Amino acid sequence: MRVLITILFILTFGIVNAQVEQVDSKVRDYLDNTYISDGQIYRVMLNHEEEGEFDVTFFAGTQYRLALSSTLAQSNLVYTVYDSERNILFCNQDFDNTPYWDLIFTSTINCKIQVKIYDKQKRSGIAVMMIGYKQS
Repeated sequence: MRVLITILFILTFGIVNAQVEQVDSKVRDYLDNTYISDGQIYRVMLNHEEEGEFDVTFFAGTQYRLALSSTLAQSNLVYTVYDSERNILFCNQDFDNTPYWDLIFTSTINCKIQVKIYDKQKRSGIAVMMIGYKQS
């Protein structure tokens, strides 16, 4: 019995890991060759209508690209960028849930990026975000 449970766990982990690697690859493609990754892959496991947050510092005079995707349908992923006073700087819901967006900041700013997955079937999924930059 333990062997069967171990085998099922390994198979499940392998399938989930393969899905996440596919999402990582898709997000990396959104950065294309013009953006340099900040070297991190931001991931969060979310249940239906649950929120995840990432704290990020953006530096003045740098152009950034936020790129996100999930293990569920892309149109179900909503991300919002807030400043330190919770003012909305950008929300992809205003732009047909675009998977990536370019931002330029005139001053250095600490932000929170909030990620949500909306799914009618109330499934959970993994959201993946990468941030690329280039000097403007």
